[in-house]
Amino acid sequence: MVLGQLLQEVLDKLLSGEADQVKVVEGLGLDPHPAPINRYIDLGKQEMKTRQFADAERQFRLALEYVEGMYGKGSAESGSAIFALASCFKDAGRTADALQQFKALYDLTLATQLSLAEQNLFELHSSLEQWQEAVTYAEAALNSMQQVFGMKVHPLLQPYFEMAARARLQAGDTAGAEAVKKVWLRG
Repeated sequence: MVLGQLLQEVLDKLLSGEADQVKVVEGLGLDPHPAPINRYIDLGKQEMKTRQFADAERQFRLALEYVEGMYGKGSAESGSAIFALASCFKDAGRTADALQQFKALYDLTLATQLSLAEQNLFELHSSLEQWQEAVTYAEAALNSMQQVFGMKVHPLLQPYFEMAARARLQAGDTAGAEAVKKVWLRG
């Protein structure tokens, strides 16, 4: 009974806006980030069913803003929001807008999935101490992510710079490792 009352109080606070949804979800030990994204996308899908495309677009843009705020512009996590927005434009007959969004989704998917493959190839070659191959894939992953972000240096690229520097160092290329670090530090 006490647990039921507590859950009802939390639910009431969430519905009234008194409680922060992210903090409540985190408090339950769950990943808070998909909740608002999924809510916006679900609301947008409902609007699309009734052909309320302007309202659907607003929901999908809110989802995209939220995910980009959490994970960064061009992150793999933004794919579902971009797809929903592109589909909305397509169904609304906004072909040019749909085309633009689907191209962005294509580029994002190619870059982020390619980067994931490159990271795994780096890790596997590293585990076999095949350092030249590890350098190749570490730098390819860094390059892929730089293309995703559209910039040479970004705070979210730090792990990729570290990976490339570590690979060069392990390959015996101290000067190359230092050059990678300098690019990162120069920002």
